[in-house]
Amino acid sequence: APFLSRAGVVAPELILYNANIFTVDAANPRAQAVAIAGGRLLAVGSNQEVRALASAGTRQTDLGGRTVLPGFVDAHSHPASSGLSHLRQVD
Repeated sequence: APFLSRAGVVAPELILYNANIFTVDAANPRAQAVAIAGGRLLAVGSNQEVRALASAGTRQTDLGGRTVLPGFVDAHSHPASSGLSHLRQVD
């Protein structure tokens, strides 16, 4: 069964399917599809399970086996100084 987070949303806005999704969940490390609504994950599971959630207005994208990884977005960073601090040795 897919992981579902209903949060009052009836249908996803976007479904990515035929993918190699890295879930960061040791119990279920890989999935085929993900449904997204309101910028958040709605469901993660098999192609069949997740695509069944689609409505007529859901955009569906076949990723053709491409890999999907979780992202980390830092709204504020200083790449040069951060890189230098990682190069310095700690005694």
